[in-house]
Amino acid sequence: MRGDDASGATAQSWFVRADRRSVSGSFDDRETAGSRRLTAALGLALRPSPAAVLDLGCGGGELISDLRALDRDAVLVGLDPAPEAVAAATSRHAGDPAVHILAGTAERLPEALAARGYDGPRHFDLVLCHLNLGLWSDPGQGLRQAVSHLGAGGTLYLVDVAAPQDEADRERFLDLARTPQERAYLHDQLAASFDVAALDDLLRRAAAEAGGSAVVHVARGGLAGYPYDSAEAADLWTAPGVAQAVAAFDGDEAATAKADTVLYARLRRP
Repeated sequence: MRGDDASGATAQSWFVRADRRSVSGSFDDRETAGSRRLTAALGLALRPSPAAVLDLGCGGGELISDLRALDRDAVLVGLDPAPEAVAAATSRHAGDPAVHILAGTAERLPEALAARGYDGPRHFDLVLCHLNLGLWSDPGQGLRQAVSHLGAGGTLYLVDVAAPQDEADRERFLDLARTPQERAYLHDQLAASFDVAALDDLLRRAAAEAGGSAVVHVARGGLAGYPYDSAEAADLWTAPGVAQAVAAFDGDEAATAKADTVLYARLRRP
């Protein structure tokens, strides 16, 4: 798992520093769009017909676009600490009155939701976090806040880079890079990553500290972390948009390498 808070700050620098944003942006545009679309489809499959959805670390609002393509009715809220991302997401969704973009972090979610002028939901049926947990300054606190803002029956669905299990695992992920700069970017993301046991522990502690019970499932690979031949995966496969998103993801030549190095986590409140 991530060794210290410094690794999170280093990983975050690729999204904050102007001289590094072009590297992370070009890589993510090329390599993570399929994962993002699949995250939207699986999130909505895990918690169908949500009234309100929160996207933690929404970036330029791309995942919110994927969600809106699948669900025309939900209120969608995006949260991001980077002013450039907030501006881009706000511009992207300016024509949708049911989309709210807020500046802030998961660790300080109550303050973001209390922002002047915000009249959207305070609790959510579905909370998503796609490939940015390692950037958080305090993942434990951020997850506590996320769980605290889930409504009854709400689901938190989190997708993130998995900590390498060995050197071959590490190299398989780093081989996705096409330039030395991209390799350095991926190296820093791996340094801030979590393994299954660490993320499972974080989520269970977050649920306990937020109060109430929760069902937690964390795994590498599969469909939302469930083996492809499992009953859970079979149920997800039939949900709107999932088969199409999987087909597009499988059409990516690097899909296997990416799928094998990703953690999927689901936390559901009864």
